[in-house]
Amino acid sequence: MISVERCRSTLILFNEGACSLALRSFLRFNFLAKRLAVGITVASAFLNYPTAPAIATEGRAFRDCPVCPLMQIVPSGSVLVGAGALELKQEGVPLDWMEFAQPQHTVVIKHDFAVSRYPITLGEFRQFVRASGFEPSGGCVHYDGTRWKVQRKWSWKKTSFEQTDRHPVVCVNWFDAEKYVHWLNRQTGGGYRLLSEDEWEYAARGGSKDRRYWGDDTDHSIQCQYANGADFSYSRVYGKDHSANLKCSDGYAHTSPVGAFRPNAFGLFDMLGNVNQWVDNCVDSDTSSEQRQCRMKGLRGGAWSDPPWAIRSADRYRDLPSTRCMGIGFRIAKTL
Repeated sequence: MISVERCRSTLILFNEGACSLALRSFLRFNFLAKRLAVGITVASAFLNYPTAPAIATEGRAFRDCPVCPLMQIVPSGSVLVGAGALELKQEGVPLDWMEFAQPQHTVVIKHDFAVSRYPITLGEFRQFVRASGFEPSGGCVHYDGTRWKVQRKWSWKKTSFEQTDRHPVVCVNWFDAEKYVHWLNRQTGGGYRLLSEDEWEYAARGGSKDRRYWGDDTDHSIQCQYANGADFSYSRVYGKDHSANLKCSDGYAHTSPVGAFRPNAFGLFDMLGNVNQWVDNCVDSDTSSEQRQCRMKGLRGGAWSDPPWAIRSADRYRDLPSTRCMGIGFRIAKTL
């Protein structure tokens, strides 16, 4: 069994932090290859699709300025978050990954707040860089088909796969996301920030108690209607990754334009899949009162390269806030 810290320390040698997606790719081969049927046909992906949940989001979106992201108002309420032991077992979550799972608990959101309808796009981030003069640097963790590794030539504006301004920005670390938020607050008068983990999962679920906002989808046959993950399209490029979900094809081997899939009941798109999203919380193993520094920041949602067990509302993991990776982006919230 590969331990979390051993994989992490290997990546730290690249001086770029630990892209947890690398750990996912190692764990996939160990835990998931045996769980997937080899003889599944792609045709089954397009049968028996259910209708999307009813969405009442008209009049609940706003944009504070011409370069501001479109924000969706999320209503107050409560929902059960986290994952139970049965979910973790049935989804095939690797044992090393279970340490990140939150125990189930009820989250109560007392006031409406706003969440960006989509992950922050490459075009929106480009406007920030041009206006602020800030330029993220230092390379990016890239998947070469066998493993994730840092390469200096890649960055938020030059990835190893094609992107347009409508794709989610990647290769941005937690500090880059914070700089974007601070710049946006200077343009608008304040209130913008990253989501907390509880806010993120509340928003992602859209009122649902199921494993995913489109339902439990235990056989993962309808995932491709709602999320961009490692599927048949991905496997055509990365055939050595046997954890791909071969029961459907979403049409994208890498990132997809934001809004390409069905939203949740709050009118939010890409809450699961496409890119992992930085949140504001510390997610450290050491949570003692003596701890004085936040070493790891939370990431939620799963990415284009992730198997179904990582594309769940309750899935969570952590990474160094300095990590820039081609599977990591972010979205923002605003206090109302």
